[in-house]
Amino acid sequence: MKIQHLILVVVGLAVGLAQAAVAQRQCLPLEPRLAALHAPQGGAQQAFLGRAMLIKAIHPDRDLDLVSYANWALEVTTEVCRRCEKQAARLEELRADHADAGLDVLCITGDREQPAKRWMKDNRVKAAWALDQHGDLLDVVDPRNCCEAVLADANGRIVWRGDVLRLEGKVLETALAEAFAESMQRWQGGLDAVRQALRRGEWTKALERARAMDDAVGLAGKIERQLAGKLELFERAAKEGDWLAVQLRGEELQKALLGDARRKLVLEALAGLKVDREAQGVLKAQRQVRETRAMQLTRTRERATAKARMEAICEAQVGTVAAQDAQMLLVRIARLETEARAMR
Repeated sequence: MKIQHLILVVVGLAVGLAQAAVAQRQCLPLEPRLAALHAPQGGAQQAFLGRAMLIKAIHPDRDLDLVSYANWALEVTTEVCRRCEKQAARLEELRADHADAGLDVLCITGDREQPAKRWMKDNRVKAAWALDQHGDLLDVVDPRNCCEAVLADANGRIVWRGDVLRLEGKVLETALAEAFAESMQRWQGGLDAVRQALRRGEWTKALERARAMDDAVGLAGKIERQLAGKLELFERAAKEGDWLAVQLRGEELQKALLGDARRKLVLEALAGLKVDREAQGVLKAQRQVRETRAMQLTRTRERATAKARMEAICEAQVGTVAAQDAQMLLVRIARLETEARAMR
């Protein structure tokens, strides 16, 4: 038991470091992670476009729970997660009260589909939910594996993380300020042309169409500010050395800014990235981390392979975003190893 307790404390320290790293990287693009989710129930990924999102991790099928406490010590419990059940009422309250102000709620889980479906029904949560089979989004939302949530604004910028029971109204109001009050699925009439342009990623064209409509002045302003926000996050990612975010956001902005003079700045930055050998090395490592997340980490052999890869990246990419990403994945691997030993 002493050895196991020591392992859990070490895991907790690593989780703390990983969680701090995530909190600092607010420009991390969530869109690719949303796209990788398995069959969201109750809402398609595109329905979230331009809306603020409260993304909540749930663990309905948990047999072994690692719960964080002060000083990063961890305690093992064999109960099904009760914390999520306590948060369910608040989650539904937030969805019902703020859906018409621009908030979407999405529950994600790495557990099996049937327990997740049953949990949503038993707890009367009407929000959309999805399976995150490779932990791509869970690593961002709940790196400490303790049923947390994140609040992202309309551009995918993470503005808050923690227990939904402690989410304050002022924080929520800030995230909702530039969000589309109504989901695009409900747009009708002349707004259909604006919606189609946004779904194709043609933000400049959507802005032109909204400006041409007398009854869409407010919407045009939000589109314009969201587009400016996307460009701001692109620039911020470059300053942080998050080259995967630069590439992903840059690809989005190439289409979004068609006909806009600011597109030239994006193209120049992407061209510079291609010839920067050091940045390319970090980018390659970030891609490797992302590919490794998709491995079957519940299998001992694949977990060992993934661990060796991530340790190599941590050693070769010291101080880079790639090393942070690799460390986060090592935390999940350590947790899976601990659970596997406890189940023997």
